[in-house]
Amino acid sequence: MTRVIIVRHGQSSYNAERRIQGRIDLSKLTEKGRSDAKKVGAALSSIAFKAIYASPLQRANETAQIIQSELVKSNPSPSVQTAEKLMEIDLPLWEKMLVSE
Repeated sequence: MTRVIIVRHGQSSYNAERRIQGRIDLSKLTEKGRSDAKKVGAALSSIAFKAIYASPLQRANETAQIIQSELVKSNPSPSVQTAEKLMEIDLPLWEKMLVSE
């Protein structure tokens, strides 16, 4: 049986600022986001993964790379593959706006 585990990207600079991100790729992981991704990787390290997919957006890809670097400490782990279909929805009129606006 195939099991799928979905993980959201770690906290990004836009999350911390309460900004709408959409597909804009300006938002980077914060230290908290990196730390949380490392914790997720450690928590999942007992599982042998056959594939790891991430959005090509830097916040998602970096999260996946950090998780993969934790997984490989316990099990052989595949490299992260990016998939355009995993990108966030496009919100061109709202991107960069504060949630309060």
